[in-house]
Amino acid sequence: MLGPILLITLMLSGMAWIIQTVRLLELVAGQTDSILLYLGLPLLTLPRMLTFILPISVFCGIIWAFTKLTQHSELIIMLATGQSRWQLARPAMILAILSGLIIGLMNLWFSPFALQELRDNRVKLQNDLAHILVKEGTFHNPVTGLTIHSKERKPNGIYSGLILHDARRADNILTHIAREGTVIKNENGIYFLLIDGSIYGMEEEPPPKILHFKEYVYDLNAVIEPPVNVDYELKERYLTDLLTPNTNNENFRKNAIALGHNHIADMFQTLILTLICLAAVLTDRLDRRSQNKRILVAANVAIIYKLAGFGVLSVASRNNDMIWLIYALPIGSFILAALWFHTMPNIQNLLHNFTRRSQYKS
Repeated sequence: MLGPILLITLMLSGMAWIIQTVRLLELVAGQTDSILLYLGLPLLTLPRMLTFILPISVFCGIIWAFTKLTQHSELIIMLATGQSRWQLARPAMILAILSGLIIGLMNLWFSPFALQELRDNRVKLQNDLAHILVKEGTFHNPVTGLTIHSKERKPNGIYSGLILHDARRADNILTHIAREGTVIKNENGIYFLLIDGSIYGMEEEPPPKILHFKEYVYDLNAVIEPPVNVDYELKERYLTDLLTPNTNNENFRKNAIALGHNHIADMFQTLILTLICLAAVLTDRLDRRSQNKRILVAANVAIIYKLAGFGVLSVASRNNDMIWLIYALPIGSFILAALWFHTMPNIQNLLHNFTRRSQYKS
């Protein structure tokens, strides 16, 4: 079981990483010095992705393993040697419990930590002055009326071949041309230091006013908005923040509390899906002809359980008095799946013996 579980997890995680990498492409476009950051940021989404991927991987891996055992008649041999169905299910149950613990760690600590790191880095990139102001090789408008162009950006952060056209005021249109420049920050604010250039001012009558300079400081404080505090989304918050949200927004509070309880309940979903799989695979006739039917039954029941989970979360998010449903669903599903797994073989044997006796009497 472990082989296909790891393979499916790696495949789905790789797909998720590629999708997130493409989504972040626009954010770091033009920042060649951030390529390692660009490739590493999508990895921060993997802890959350694993909470969705692991239940699917475990479910599919168990089905694959028991299907192969059925095809080679090994399950029948093991049952014939006296092993019970619970003994056959033990390895799958152990994997399910371990997966549930991993999901719990991801939901309670790793996922919010990684997502907060991702959000902080995204905000940092979005507020990166060099990235906001200048896009190498293009005419960029960071704000209305201001156009900035740079021929290239050097590794040390200095731009060469700069053009800065300021038309924010119709009565004072200025064009700055400089050999090179860089963004500087100090306690007084944010500035653009231009080196070796000229300033061209538009006059009502030609010729234009020209001012040459060795160094010129362009004030950016009126252009760049001050960075705002990062406001984390619900999926980026730790369990304690979700269960005790500090907010006056009633809808936000309800959603946070419901999601926090759902994170706790998610720890048991892999165990329940595994038991559903085992109940479908090990309680019917163990032959190749009914194999596809068993797989189809297991998949359909698992899908119904997942859809019910989404529905329960939606109900609890609107009304926190229904939080108990988030726990009632996995507990009830576990009890039903366990009864199915434990009693169905006996029921099938009774029906089989009854049918044989009826045929013998007739």
